[in-house]
Amino acid sequence: MPARTADCATFDVDLDASSMEAVYGASYIFLDKFYLSMERPAKKLLRVTMRPKTGAADPEALAGEFKNELLNQALREIVSSRNAKLREYIIGRALYGAENAPDAAASGGTYHDDPLGIAVPWEQKYGKKK
Repeated sequence: MPARTADCATFDVDLDASSMEAVYGASYIFLDKFYLSMERPAKKLLRVTMRPKTGAADPEALAGEFKNELLNQALREIVSSRNAKLREYIIGRALYGAENAPDAAASGGTYHDDPLGIAVPWEQKYGKKK
């Protein structure tokens, strides 16, 4: 349960259950509306204090929102690590395709060549018929 100090919420995060990357990700979400401070009272424990920049807030609600976002960030890490190889493959194929794309200048073409009529203005292509 978070400690009550006016509108501040102070709670502990177990670093065995959550990574520091997830904590930083969750903190980033709240930086625009809250002041956040963190301290390490123990090796695997992080104490987070949240204080609203304006107005009042319920400390228990603040702690709950932060912990929910912490879970969200942890899930993002899991999904990201599981999809890392696929992302690398897709980016590699895209870069390989771009590197080996036929060069318009090498084939004698210029940017003025438009065999598909893509560069034709809309008005000229679909404007009022005379």
